[in-house]
Amino acid sequence: MEAELAKVKETLYRVETQLVDDVQLWLRKIREKVEEKSFEIDALNRRLHHAEAAIEQLPSKA
Repeated sequence: MEAELAKVKETLYRVETQLVDDVQLWLRKIREKVEEKSFEIDALNRRLHHAEAAIEQLPSKA
């Protein structure tokens, strides 16, 4: 009985350790995706501000 309990504890420890590793991997991937999207959003914002400035200049050119 003691040996079986020890095996169960060992298995649980491995599962818990693997879960922690999996969660850390998922969080890293999420961070990478967020950073990638952040750069894309920054680029879009710059383009939008440039377009807004060009639109505001139109009445003065007309």
